[in-house]
Amino acid sequence: MAERGERGHMGWSAGDVAAATGGRLCGGGPDAWVAGVSTDSRRIAPGELFWALKGPRFDGHEFVGEALRRGAAGAVVQQDACGAHPGPLPGGASRNVIIRVADTLRALGDFAAWHRRRIGLRVFGVTGSCGKTTTKDLVAAVLGRRWPTVATRGNFNNLIGLPLTLLGARPEDRWAVLEMGMNQPGEIRRLCEIAGPEAGLVTTVQPVHLEGLGDIEGVAAEKAALFAALPASGVAVVNLDDPRVRAAAEGLACRRVTWSLAGAAGAEARCRRWEPRKDGTLAVFDLAGTVLECRLRLVGVVNVANALAAAAAGLAVGVPAAEIRAALEAAAPAPGRLRLAPLPGGRRLLDDTYNANPASMRAALETLARWAGDRPRVAILGTMFELGAEAAAYHEALGAAAAAAGLSHLVAVGEFADRVARGAGGMPCTALESTEALLEWLPAHAAGLCPEGGFVLVKGSRGMGLE
Repeated sequence: MAERGERGHMGWSAGDVAAATGGRLCGGGPDAWVAGVSTDSRRIAPGELFWALKGPRFDGHEFVGEALRRGAAGAVVQQDACGAHPGPLPGGASRNVIIRVADTLRALGDFAAWHRRRIGLRVFGVTGSCGKTTTKDLVAAVLGRRWPTVATRGNFNNLIGLPLTLLGARPEDRWAVLEMGMNQPGEIRRLCEIAGPEAGLVTTVQPVHLEGLGDIEGVAAEKAALFAALPASGVAVVNLDDPRVRAAAEGLACRRVTWSLAGAAGAEARCRRWEPRKDGTLAVFDLAGTVLECRLRLVGVVNVANALAAAAAGLAVGVPAAEIRAALEAAAPAPGRLRLAPLPGGRRLLDDTYNANPASMRAALETLARWAGDRPRVAILGTMFELGAEAAAYHEALGAAAAAAGLSHLVAVGEFADRVARGAGGMPCTALESTEALLEWLPAHAAGLCPEGGFVLVKGSRGMGLE
């Protein structure tokens, strides 16, 4: 469950909250003060307002009483949840703020938008099928060199997390860098209504969330909603290497800043060259004629692309080149995202367990091959979720990609492990039906799985729990 942001702000009056959400103040006075917002009754701080959200498997209205007992200033509740009202409240209902709204999820977004406008916060939106969390972190680091900047924590990127990030912004913050995720049509459009981005970046468009969006064209249409939301005075940061991202940027009224890892003609931000280093990457970027040699702590061609995209974002909003380089060089990889770690016997672990889709799987295998060089390499690959009717075919193609990566051994885990093994052909491969089966199998085989000095890649969708 989403929770409050960690950054302080000056708070709001109950009357402001009611007015911003179109709600009705049923308890407490309009001048009553609330110090923040939380959707988690277990972690609410005294003086905060508990926002009772309803979902398919939970109902926050059941925890209003608990939140008030923990010191919440009051609660925002849904009009159709009157029966779930906590009844007699500690100290008397008149001392607690109760605001009734038509829909608590929509009201949360409306209130976040009101707060953003009130403090004059500028928003840089980041979305895409791959790399959006790392790119968001890098863009925030770049902008943070120049201005006070707040950013989405982790991948807190949905209709709950994005509003809470905005509500954690302080009056002195000048930029918010917000990751925008989705798994159903219309989600990014609503996130943009809340965020009001004046700058936007789409990393790539790839086959992800196909169960909710149908096909890759559905994914492209959803991602394009970020560019479509930008005002004429805004700026779109466009990946020229992705034809669907290019198409999404056609006909925009706003300014465009383009980038290309492949060095496409006309790109304002280009990669001249890059090469693996033991614990990172040397990347040479050309930003509108200014050459930056960056010693990144990140590995993988995908992270070179993410860094280049962030450099283009800095160029788009006026961050000097030297500050862009300093921000990129200081950035460390997030847990579970192409992170190198030592293992016994001189082995190296490439931990990319946070999530997976066909494109990110191919990129991780390419990273493994480039960084391992002529050393032994092993991959433990889990199921890729939300691929719809084509899931089996995508997993078979993954097996073929693993075979092409020159692995000494492949371990396929999950529902489609047999299809991965089939795609891998005759290469050494172990197919296991679940993560639990992997944990049972591994102790007896780990020592012989990867020779000393070798590399081990571990990657799968979040639901596999391979971390």
